[in-house]
Amino acid sequence: MTFHDHHRKSPVVAKRAAHLPVRLWWGAVVAYFLLLSYLLLTPHPLWFMGTAGVAAEETVDSTLADYAQHALAYAVLGGLITLAAVGKSFRFRCGWLTAAVAHGVLCEVLQHFIPHRHFGAHDALANAVGVMGGWAMAMLLCRLPVVRAMTMSVSVPDPDIVRN
Repeated sequence: MTFHDHHRKSPVVAKRAAHLPVRLWWGAVVAYFLLLSYLLLTPHPLWFMGTAGVAAEETVDSTLADYAQHALAYAVLGGLITLAAVGKSFRFRCGWLTAAVAHGVLCEVLQHFIPHRHFGAHDALANAVGVMGGWAMAMLLCRLPVVRAMTMSVSVPDPDIVRN
């Protein structure tokens, strides 16, 4: 038996490998959460674009594209959380999705105290709608075998089944 054969049959290694996709999904959630926090709590998130970035920010703020931008940003967060929590309990998923909505509202409140930013109740609502939209899209995607294989290393017939 070679070194690789021994590790392939080891239950400890198999268990760790089974949790690797889950850890990668949660890593993506944390990384995106930090990126979103930075973009929402920075006075000029497009600073690297110079005056064009400031002009783009002002143009987007005065249109419906601002709400679409908020909804899309939080849809990605809601979708990532849902994909990371496939197989977890309904309560667990709701807790994390509620935390994402709370993050969106809190960031909007904090923007009131940041120069060149402003609080917008409509932005907070767009953030919440985005989280729920991302959850709905991810739940639909979880029904596809390809996505199910990416989110878990074992076959689960339904995303609502609790993983141990």
